[in-house]
Amino acid sequence: MEIKINETGEIKRITLIDLKTGVDWSGDYMESAESGFDGDYITMSQENFDWWNNQCNEYQKADEAVYELLNRAETEEEEIKKNKLTEQYHDFINGVEFNEQPEAMIKFVDENSGK
Repeated sequence: MEIKINETGEIKRITLIDLKTGVDWSGDYMESAESGFDGDYITMSQENFDWWNNQCNEYQKADEAVYELLNRAETEEEEIKKNKLTEQYHDFINGVEFNEQPEAMIKFVDENSGK
């Protein structure tokens, strides 16, 4: 997603890729961002951009770790465990505040991958 910085007019990009589809869904993730629209670009302050950029980067790293944890089943027994773990993950993450999700996702991976 391209964003125009209010203070400088610079165009910057934030991406958040869905690992299953390869689609950039940063716009959906950032729907609550304090921003404007100038007819061509979403606009926001540099400070707001920096926060969202960091949040998206941290979420992407955490999402990659969760994806790896939940998609490494090779046998039928591992597939059953994976399905159970996936349910546990969804139950776990639904109770987490938005801005705390990346850290919570990593915690879930660490607790369930033997680290």
